[in-house]
Amino acid sequence: MNLPEFVDYVQAENTAASMLRGLDEYHESWGKLVAVAQRVLAEALNNYRLNQDCFEPTSLYSGDAGHALLGAARTLDSAARSGSLPEDHRARLGLTAAAAFAMQGNFPSTRASIELAASLGGAGFSPGTWRAIGYLCPSYLGTSIRAVMDAQETAAGLESLQAFLHTGRRKHFEEANFALLQSLASTADNLENLLLGYARVALQQVGSLSTKTCLHDEQLVAPDILSTLVDAGLSTLLPSQHHVLVANRLLEKTRNALISLPTSTGKTLIGELVLATSLKDQPGVCVYLAPYVSIGLQAAQALRKHLPPRFRVHTMVGGLTTDRISPTDNM
Repeated sequence: MNLPEFVDYVQAENTAASMLRGLDEYHESWGKLVAVAQRVLAEALNNYRLNQDCFEPTSLYSGDAGHALLGAARTLDSAARSGSLPEDHRARLGLTAAAAFAMQGNFPSTRASIELAASLGGAGFSPGTWRAIGYLCPSYLGTSIRAVMDAQETAAGLESLQAFLHTGRRKHFEEANFALLQSLASTADNLENLLLGYARVALQQVGSLSTKTCLHDEQLVAPDILSTLVDAGLSTLLPSQHHVLVANRLLEKTRNALISLPTSTGKTLIGELVLATSLKDQPGVCVYLAPYVSIGLQAAQALRKHLPPRFRVHTMVGGLTTDRISPTDNM
């Protein structure tokens, strides 16, 4: 992605954040800041169109392209949260911010921006907008399918995407991609057209970050663990988790490892999978140490939710427990 020198997404992001907080150090019109962000998104989409046969989704996780997309997403999100703009305009900006986050594979932030836009949407989104949201955000697929079907329109593409996330079968992904192109060709609404265009890139991220695809195809995690993760709503990984688990194949290594990631970028799940795979389907004991009681309780709750019943989780906080802990056939 080659941005012109005058597209200063770093300055735009910093200015938008400053204005949102009411600071006087930076000031610019929201229109100019949004224009910078939209130029970044347009370049990312154009780069995909020109190179889709050899497009690599991981190229947008980091580096200049990833940083530009993240800066654009944050600029748009700040504009959507600004009280100085009309609510309907802010709702559109929230959806565009969601698209920018999705194009980078950051689906939790995508969901947060969609929720912001929904709170500003007033009468609600059109069926075409709900269709785009389903492609942009896997955790909104169920809601999107219901909204589209309630409007007496077909949701076949979204249903195919849902099937792909649950099975990992590439056939379903190709069906979803074809349906997205059909929707893009038939829509006349400007916002829907824009969001569906961005969704083309986001869909490639869904395909790349699918939990079933990443961990099953690479044979890194047992099938019952994968099924439990997907049933718990973890149908996609974060880019940071993909980098650690897939690109660097952490689960296949036996040496000590130090994982340093920012807050809310997936360290806990990485730790859970390391514990589970280290047992190699044999009886044994693993220990998850946490520095604070709250973090320990949170980790125990996550382990119970994300691992199948054959794993027993014991919580020991502030001292010993009377629970009997010993390796058995039921790990």
